[in-house]
Amino acid sequence: HAGLDLRTGGVGKNVKAPAAGSVSRVRCSPSGYGKAVYLTLDDGNTAVFGHLSEFAPALRDYVRQAQHQANNYTVNLEPPAGLFKFKPGDVIANSGDTGAGPAHLHYELRDHAGRPFNPRRAGVSWPDTTKPVLRKIVIVPHGPASLVNGDVKPVVLDCQPGAGGAYACPQVRASGRVGIGIDAFDPANNGDARARNMLGVYSVRTTANGRETFAIRFDSFSYEESRHEIVSYHPFLSKSGRFLLQWKWPGNACSIFDYPSDGWIQIGDQPIEIRVEAEDFFGNKAAVAFTVLPEPIPSVPMVPNVPSVPASSKPGSLEIDCAGTYLIVTARFPAPEPVAPILHAEGAIPPCEFRRVGQKTFRAAIAPASDAELLAISAEHPRLDPAPQLVQAFHNGTAGLAVAVADACITVKPDSPYGVLFLRAETLDAGIGQTPAPRRGTALRLWPEQTPINAPVDLSVRVPADAKRPDRLALYRRGDSKWEMLPTRREGGRLIASISEFGEFAL
Repeated sequence: HAGLDLRTGGVGKNVKAPAAGSVSRVRCSPSGYGKAVYLTLDDGNTAVFGHLSEFAPALRDYVRQAQHQANNYTVNLEPPAGLFKFKPGDVIANSGDTGAGPAHLHYELRDHAGRPFNPRRAGVSWPDTTKPVLRKIVIVPHGPASLVNGDVKPVVLDCQPGAGGAYACPQVRASGRVGIGIDAFDPANNGDARARNMLGVYSVRTTANGRETFAIRFDSFSYEESRHEIVSYHPFLSKSGRFLLQWKWPGNACSIFDYPSDGWIQIGDQPIEIRVEAEDFFGNKAAVAFTVLPEPIPSVPMVPNVPSVPASSKPGSLEIDCAGTYLIVTARFPAPEPVAPILHAEGAIPPCEFRRVGQKTFRAAIAPASDAELLAISAEHPRLDPAPQLVQAFHNGTAGLAVAVADACITVKPDSPYGVLFLRAETLDAGIGQTPAPRRGTALRLWPEQTPINAPVDLSVRVPADAKRPDRLALYRRGDSKWEMLPTRREGGRLIASISEFGEFAL
């Protein structure tokens, strides 16, 4: 988020110029910042005010004239330099609730190059003696050759508060390389941990046995970098917490993550003391410390027998989940299973082997070979379906590739993947939920829904032959609560939308 959201308690509060300057831009939009004013200050920085209800009288008249001329509420105007000057304390506008969200004021400072920066660096000050609050830590295996607590899945730990901003977590066992993420916030205005006013932390620093392994600090960023937010926090763990990563996801070009090392921590044969410290601008600190014990991976995965039980006659299931740059395969049975399945993963880097993680559950991680475009995954076991499950694998830099399913085609550009992009496309003939308008043709599900996408992927669907009004067709994506229409273009009998997230789609 590029600025501060300030509570206004309603609509109509005076918004005043923080310093002398001239309006360089004014916008009206039904979404985003709604009504917004951009005030270029005499020092060259720009103050942005969003979600306004009304502008100062002269500015209001200027905007209304432009709206009437364009016959459109939405305008984006750049007044001549010096036309609308303001002195410190002059009322620029009134706060409101236009654009996104309830009533509040979006306040943002941008530098000479238009980059949002921390307003405290410009002397904007307010009291803050409260330390950041740490909620959770995640320890993530680097890939198939790494384990945390005997499993290839990330492990989430609750941070237990102590005295003086010190937190503790249970120790973990690990092998290979691991990455750390932290769910933390900074209470605003001297609030406590239950405060509703929650800001992001200013800086985070991680050490292993006292040696710094990664650090980030939120001084400024470019809007061109903002799309990398999706890999600055862990995209696949949003239901467990909002984990700010202490390693660099492949392809993350955000300058905040420009650190000499990639941040992954190599686990050797000795315990490692991990410490993650969050700090605000005034030096208020909170830190969590925990121990990682070495757990060497045996040359043959441990698959101990369960107590002697009769084999269940009910079939098990084979599930595939995405962990980002590798896949997690889980064989799950309805009762304790004495026989370990054998994993087959064509196109993956060997070895690919299950290990027992419970009496009813076996798990493995697989990564695609550098030249693999398709993974065929199956398990050999009398109570598992032997049919392979197919997952496409797209590597960053590979020439654009297309996948066809039914009347649809998905085209992945060379710079679409962050490292590697997985895709499984399937049709949905029923059970897709209420659509906003009559559905035409076959609905489609693109998996995994949370996958990070750098450059948009093109989804194209053939116009159905029985469409009576093809000019009124558009592609929709199902959101959290409703279907949403996508910007759709028409080319040669096909409807095309550029998408930056997967999910369910329909015409």
